[in-house]
Amino acid sequence: MSAPQPSPVRVTYHAVTRYVQRIIGLSVPGTWQTEKAGAEAHAAAAGMTIDEVRALIWTRGVELSVRCGFTRVANQHFLAQISQPAGVVTTVCAPHTRENQSRMKVYTERELKQRHKRMTRRLKRRPAVTDAAVHGAIHHHEDD
Repeated sequence: MSAPQPSPVRVTYHAVTRYVQRIIGLSVPGTWQTEKAGAEAHAAAAGMTIDEVRALIWTRGVELSVRCGFTRVANQHFLAQISQPAGVVTTVCAPHTRENQSRMKVYTERELKQRHKRMTRRLKRRPAVTDAAVHGAIHHHEDD
């Protein structure tokens, strides 16, 4: 059983252009009368057709996200903005990445003091329910 072919109307010409520019890294200078002409020029610069670029964008994850009603979906390669309820990919951006994912932030002594002061001020302004219970503001009666 083969995967279904992507519907060409599910990915806009703008998304095709942005995919080639932002993900593949090719930008064709010039101005075009229509979005379609710009998309065709960018796809041709990448050595593909518009439908081939659309097939790269319309992955199984994007399809599932559209079906679930999400307006944004990200994978390892790109982040796609989806127009709902039509379920059309309108633009593509580079994926969000974190640097040094495995490392925790090490605070300086000064930063630790500032964070402690900030948290203390917040607790004084509006204590959480659990803090109020700990300090006796909320009484639970066993006989009620």
